[in-house]
Amino acid sequence: MRVLEGSNRVRGGLMGIIILIVVIGVGQSFASVPMLFATPTYYAEFKDTGGLNNGDNVRIAGVDVGVVRSLDIAGDKVVIGYGLGGTEIGTESRAAIRTDTILGRRNIEIEPRGSDPLQSNETLPLGQTTTPYQIYDAFFDVSNSAAGWDTK
Repeated sequence: MRVLEGSNRVRGGLMGIIILIVVIGVGQSFASVPMLFATPTYYAEFKDTGGLNNGDNVRIAGVDVGVVRSLDIAGDKVVIGYGLGGTEIGTESRAAIRTDTILGRRNIEIEPRGSDPLQSNETLPLGQTTTPYQIYDAFFDVSNSAAGWDTK
């Protein structure tokens, strides 16, 4: 049996430490490698955010399947990015912002429709989305109605 002596022990020890550091480093960085753990993002156009925030739930048939990832203004509408956690929906699907809790937390409720699957980075158009009726909408409606009153 061959015994490691002198420089062979040092060399073997250094190689073992280096390999251990590399294995730990690679293992720790897996979560930050986007290609390995990338999940698709889908988009929907809404006339306003309806009180929705990043991290709010996305639901299909009452089941949480994903979260809101981004809210961006695009001209006169808002484009909301969301994940579906591997669930597929069709290109004819409808999305609605709903009130989730009595404290006003919101979610997106998806109603799946259509036979062609919605691809990653595709957008549900404004005509397939709805936003909740907000208090400022009520004030706006009242002020518009009151503007037409004849007070004489």
